[in-house]
Amino acid sequence: MSTEPWAYQLAHKIIDLHGALPIKSAGALHFESEINRLIRDYPAARIKKKFELPLKFCVGREVGHLPLGIIVYGARNQYCHFGESRRLDPLNELVFNHLQQLYADAEWLNFDAKAGGRILALTATSTLYWTADENDGIVGFERFCEDMSDVVGQAY
Repeated sequence: MSTEPWAYQLAHKIIDLHGALPIKSAGALHFESEINRLIRDYPAARIKKKFELPLKFCVGREVGHLPLGIIVYGARNQYCHFGESRRLDPLNELVFNHLQQLYADAEWLNFDAKAGGRILALTATSTLYWTADENDGIVGFERFCEDMSDVVGQAY
């Protein structure tokens, strides 16, 4: 699968229309609790109220406690707002900061949301293996279809 914008745009739309589990996964709850702990511990934090991941996007397999839907949400928003002078939404920054920590040893993956000048969504799709080729096992488009099938509950 190529890293064209349609990958995360389509995934975002599928999740927006068909996402939403009745409850958040243990990983999503853990991520929220850690962010809320940091907010309490650092009064100067950008987020001032209780942090919650949007339930609708808490779907799909987890990548380091983050549901696939949240990564898609962050990737799509960063792509759509690329080039704007304002800072990313806090949730989007948290997604990329978390991915940067998960893949700190992978120098070829850059998730620095503050550096600017890069469409980070392309790198985010790499962490989902949507850009994989036959050398990585399941090919990117097949992985995308598998992930979307999990979200909608039927073959995609």
